[in-house]
Amino acid sequence: MQHFRTAYTTTCPPDLDGTLPGVCSPTSLARQAEPSIAVEASATVKDGLSDFTDIPIEELALNIFIDRIPLEVELFYDKEDVAVLRTLLEQSDLVQYHRTIATLIGILSDGSDEDILALVDYADRDSADGSAAMMALGYISHLTASDLALSILADRFQTGTGRSAQDAGLGLVLAGNPVGFELLREGASRASSAEVQNDLLRGATESERIFRLGLHEHYRNPPVIVPSDPDTIPKGPVEVDTTN
Repeated sequence: MQHFRTAYTTTCPPDLDGTLPGVCSPTSLARQAEPSIAVEASATVKDGLSDFTDIPIEELALNIFIDRIPLEVELFYDKEDVAVLRTLLEQSDLVQYHRTIATLIGILSDGSDEDILALVDYADRDSADGSAAMMALGYISHLTASDLALSILADRFQTGTGRSAQDAGLGLVLAGNPVGFELLREGASRASSAEVQNDLLRGATESERIFRLGLHEHYRNPPVIVPSDPDTIPKGPVEVDTTN
């Protein structure tokens, strides 16, 4: 499973393997050997929270690449901004920004069918970032209690194959809903390998933690992530700790 946190920084980390949060411009991504390149369009940070007051949604979506988006972004934009994001998601020439755009839709959506179906339509394109779309549905499910978003994720996880089911699983983790983490545990019981089984069990545990704490608190105090290197994965079922 992939793990995404909401830390925010104004410099590009020395590597982009997911171990450090980063907000990097496309230029700095191309020059990632230089670890301290400032972002041209970045939020200020006040009291530990990112402030997006003076950043138009188009600038946030298109002028920077965001590896980790702080959830407080929801305080600065509304459904009119989400409508702009849906339009941007339809533009094939912006494919390099679609992950950011889809994630922002997930965080900012009020749970409307229009937002949800836009993400589903996008996910079915050949060029789509399916994991971003499904994770956005997970955000919507959790933040707005959308039954539609949850049912789409559940259906794709149960009936999909390969990457499609994996992407839906990521969404179920973020949904933080009992339906989701029970499906993940059921999937683990049928897993064809110890690696997949452990990934699903970890995902279920993380999803249950989100259910209990909420996304904001979950990300504010993230759990310890067990490395997924094949040499470090137990060769069999793992005990699921739900006490954290």
